[in-house]
Amino acid sequence: MAVANPEWTYWAAEFPAVTLNAIQVDAFYTIANLLITEAFPDGMQALAGGVFNTVAQIGKAVGLAFSGLVAESVGRKYGTLTGYRAAFWFSFGLCIATQMVSFWGLRKVGKVGEKKQSEDNGTETSRV
Repeated sequence: MAVANPEWTYWAAEFPAVTLNAIQVDAFYTIANLLITEAFPDGMQALAGGVFNTVAQIGKAVGLAFSGLVAESVGRKYGTLTGYRAAFWFSFGLCIATQMVSFWGLRKVGKVGEKKQSEDNGTETSRV
């Protein structure tokens, strides 16, 4: 969206941007939620999922607030369209930073659903 031209059709810029955004956010949220809940014992998984959801919602609110701030401050100085473009570039930068943090954080996760041996009693446990 940061490079979209107002004269272009919806299918040239807006549709790919909206589609890719939904895929990235939904995939990241689902995988992260599964990994967070898996890291806790059975009795604490619901709490871990709830805390993760709360932190995710606060992060969205803060991200939207900062995007609005960027759009407003740049838009006052250079015009509304330039402000929107700056906000989209800011959002794109946040998405790239999120991906880098995700790849770094997931580097030692292993395979989800794989059976592993318990060290204390030798029984198999499955990973979600």
